[in-house]
Formats: sequence, C-alpha cells, structure tokens
Amino acid sequence: MFQTRPASPEDSAALAEIFRASRRHAFHWREMEDFFLSDFAEQTEGEVIHLAEDAEGRAVGFISGWVPDRFIHHLYVDPAYQGRGIGRLLIASLKEWLPFPYGLKCLVANRNAQEFYRTGGWREVWQGQDEYGTYLFLQLDEAAAKVATEGKMQEAS
Repeated sequence: MFQTRPASPEDSAALAEIFRASRRHAFHWREMEDFFLSDFAEQTEGEVIHLAEDAEGRAVGFISGWVPDRFIHHLYVDPAYQGRGIGRLLIASLKEWLPFPYGLKCLVANRNAQEFYRTGGWREVWQGQDEYGTYLFLQLDEAAAKVATEGKMQEAS
C-alpha cells in the first residue's frame, strides 16, 4: 500500500537518492558521472514536491512541479518499485495542489516514459530540442485524465 503526501525538508536526502538512481536507470544512454545527489536540490528549487511512500514510511517516488505554469518538472519512482502504480498515484495527487491542464517535457529517447504518459491520457502538443535531445511537450487535461482513469478501472474489473 502506497500513499502520497507533501514532501518536507527532512525527505530531501531520500528524494535525492531516488532522483539519482531513477535517472541513471531511465537515461541509460548518458554517462553515470552526469548525475549527482546535489542535482535534486538544484533542479527542484521553488517547486512543490509530493512524495509516495510505502506502509513503513519509506519514500519510493516523487513528483515536482512549477505551479505558476502548471508544469510537471520531475516524476521519478525508485527503480526497485517501478511497475506498481506509484507513478499514476503521484499524478493523481496533482489534483490536490495543481489545477488542470498539466504540461511536461518527455525526451523522445525515453520510450518507457512516453508509453506511461500516453496510456495515462497525455497528448503531444509540440516537439522541441534542448541540451538533452529532442523532447515532446505533453499535456493532460481534466477530460483526458477522467477517460484514462475510467479505462484503467474497466481493465481492472
């Protein structure tokens, strides 16, 4: 059983570990030396962060966003906990603190993330290029989120 809650400063060390491990796992084509524990604090400064934790209170993933732009900057789940619905749980937590529609960038090279977002109702709005490569700008509105959630519920029954 997993639950979400707002992150506190005391969670920073655990979230930095998840951030580094998850990026090393997801971005396997990049050099391992490109990822540092200090990246978490630098890349989430000023963002709202919610985490997912297990029944023992261990952080297993997090989502962070820049509220003024409704932009999801990071969504990472500990590689040992992937495939258990934690990413979807974190996205569902957005309803508590971020108004629709949500937007995010997803690297074209990250096929697993693209599949995750597309099955969750996210749609491509445009493509861009940055220092990491070509990315898709994806958006999720309330209607698409509802359809995706209802589809998941029907699949489970």
